[in-house]
Amino acid sequence: METKEKIFITAAKLFAEQDYYKVSVREICEKAEVTKPSLYYYFKDKQTLLEELIKDANKYYFKLKALHVHTAGSVRKTLIGYSKLYIDFVRNQPEMLKFMSQIQFMNIPETLKENERINDEKELNEFTRYIARQQKEGRIKPGIDPVLLCHNFWGMIIIVFALYLMKNYQVDGFEKNLKLAIEFWIEQFVIE
Repeated sequence: METKEKIFITAAKLFAEQDYYKVSVREICEKAEVTKPSLYYYFKDKQTLLEELIKDANKYYFKLKALHVHTAGSVRKTLIGYSKLYIDFVRNQPEMLKFMSQIQFMNIPETLKENERINDEKELNEFTRYIARQQKEGRIKPGIDPVLLCHNFWGMIIIVFALYLMKNYQVDGFEKNLKLAIEFWIEQFVIE
């Protein structure tokens, strides 16, 4: 594993477990088994590390989204694509996903928190528009507020992920529960 990746994974884990302000550069370096000069070679300071960590996690999310989520196909395939996205994320970058799930609850610089809130809102709005289009085309049950459907879908994913974190599920358990939850949502709301 490369030095920068070791620092990223260690910082993500420590920030998610503790708090950004409680984690020291020294602690990151000790846990990552790197020297301070190595960390400072890649990052100006701890805040720059946090900023880069957030950017990297978002970049990875959008890479997986492009790979798995195709909104031009059937609604079923699109929604299953989201399950594949999160399963892939949990399998390949579990610490990064845990970190990203905690970011809104962490004590971090307000500008970074606001940027993440804006990004999350954009994603929700995009998905809500997708749901509304599918309702107009007769692929999702009509008469239900698209915002409510969007929040219901994402809330379900959040609950499955929270259970994964709290109960220390193995990835296979997360995958099984997420697939079941999304299939249930499809059965309830998709007409195709």
